[in-house]
Amino acid sequence: MTCCLALEVRPLRKQTELRETEKPYGAAVTEYRSPVVVASGYGENILFEHISATIEKVSNERTGLLSSIDELVSASEQATEHADLKKMRSDAIKEYNLARRSVAQLIDEIEVIEYEISDAEDFIKHLGQSLSDFDDASTTFFALGHLAFEYCPSCFAPVTPKDEAHCQLCDTKRVDGADDSRTLAVRLDLQMQLKESESLQVDRLQELSQKKSTLRVARQVLKRASSTIELGQSGMVTGRESAIAELSRKVGFIDSQLEGLQKRLELAKKIQAASDAKEDLNTRASRD
Repeated sequence: MTCCLALEVRPLRKQTELRETEKPYGAAVTEYRSPVVVASGYGENILFEHISATIEKVSNERTGLLSSIDELVSASEQATEHADLKKMRSDAIKEYNLARRSVAQLIDEIEVIEYEISDAEDFIKHLGQSLSDFDDASTTFFALGHLAFEYCPSCFAPVTPKDEAHCQLCDTKRVDGADDSRTLAVRLDLQMQLKESESLQVDRLQELSQKKSTLRVARQVLKRASSTIELGQSGMVTGRESAIAELSRKVGFIDSQLEGLQKRLELAKKIQAASDAKEDLNTRASRD
């Protein structure tokens, strides 16, 4: 009876131990899968050996860049470099002054043209209205015929009667068809003035458009000249300093690479540790 009880207890203890082993094994599997999912975003380059080799290579490249920067910083500037920089600044200032005067002149010319356009627009409206009024007056005159005035329309004095063939005011002798000719001459004169004014207005508008287009280009030239002066004053245009800036930019890029590689290295370590723990628990469960 005691022997049978012992045989029953031993499988029960094995089952209990197996369950106790399965708990940390499940946790280990979860611990392993989590970094593996993250690592899948990096592709196949997540092996510890590969990352370590890449870090060493990038670090050596960074050391070489820093060495080159030190050499450039310690090197004395060439006399020709100073002369070239001085000439460049002088040329930039001349270009800036020319561009600034050009912009100012164009602005003044545009303001004059805009004033002329506005004034001409009013004159064109006046001519158009005068022509319309003249046509209305001419129509009325021909409809009513010649008027006989008893009183002067200017001073209201009695008008002395004139011959019927003469004007009742100025006593000028009327000629057949002369009224039509004078009316036509006045109307043609108004039409010519209006047509010429409109033609000149078209020319002014075209000139204004061209001036504004030229002004946009001149302002771009002025902006470039101003930027060149700023670069010259800051000294960033020398070949040596440009090289230092470029090398420093590369060092900054490598630093960001190293930061990312270090994170991947830590991730690889976690994956390896989780994998080892999982295999150890798996071995223990199989042995039990």
